[in-house]
Amino acid sequence: VTIFLIGSLASCKDEGRIAPEFLSGKWLIFEAMRGDKKTNTLNGAFFYFEGNIMTTNFLGVENQAEFELKDNVIKTTKGFDYIFNLKKESAAAIEMRVEIKKTVFVFKLKRG
Repeated sequence: VTIFLIGSLASCKDEGRIAPEFLSGKWLIFEAMRGDKKTNTLNGAFFYFEGNIMTTNFLGVENQAEFELKDNVIKTTKGFDYIFNLKKESAAAIEMRVEIKKTVFVFKLKRG
């Protein structure tokens, strides 16, 4: 019984884990919050992940950065300096949180 319980807990934890293969490809912002207010200024923004390169236009122009993904956290290492916290919403949707100039942004993304 103990082994079953430990296995069940581990598989539940892994279910929400975002692997590089899952993240790979294009993601479109379909909803965004700036602070605690919904914003429409990010409509049409995207994130594209290929290998360890992220391409995005959420800052207004298209930028690229190298990144590392560990424990559902993306840390950019070259290009621009942000830390994105990820949460898997479904097989085709994720939530990203990032703090920019002391303001928290939350992006709801769907596969593009």
